[in-house]
Amino acid sequence: MVIKEMLDAGGTVFASPVYSHMISATMKNFFDRLGFYAHSPHFFDKYAMTLVACSGYGAEEAIKYMDKMLGVFGFNLVPPLELQFQPGKIPEKNKIENHSKTIEAFNALIARIEKGERDKPSLGMLIPFKVFKYVSEIGRDVMKADYEYYKDKTDFYYDVKIPFYKKMITQKVVKKIISEFD
Repeated sequence: MVIKEMLDAGGTVFASPVYSHMISATMKNFFDRLGFYAHSPHFFDKYAMTLVACSGYGAEEAIKYMDKMLGVFGFNLVPPLELQFQPGKIPEKNKIENHSKTIEAFNALIARIEKGERDKPSLGMLIPFKVFKYVSEIGRDVMKADYEYYKDKTDFYYDVKIPFYKKMITQKVVKKIISEFD
């Protein structure tokens, strides 16, 4: 039901408190359960924003992890939102600042959804694509779902113009990685 809602929505906000420099166990469990989308990302037409609530420090690591996973699942990312809360009574200044940052972040998410542009594939996206495609081909009898997902894809998960230099670098790096498979 949650996956269907994410697929039907234009954008999703993934929120977590920060505990010991990381997301909550509940959010980590949710990402773990979505792990199969690392093999066959489906959210390329969807947008995501990371929101963390923190008291002090540790938000940077939590945001980095969440953004990495959302990118692996195919989401187009908007800048994250970090809200700071101090234990006890929250000073009015912090409330106003958090409110302002929240409005700004949600406006950025809405604008990005309305614009509808996908993120340009980076080398960090192209290389795993080619590696997963290769692994799905050599393991087609064991990884049937992955093979079916990748078999008709060429340069990337969806049709997009990849600059020549990115194709060349990707090819060299992937060749080295897959040479270790054989």
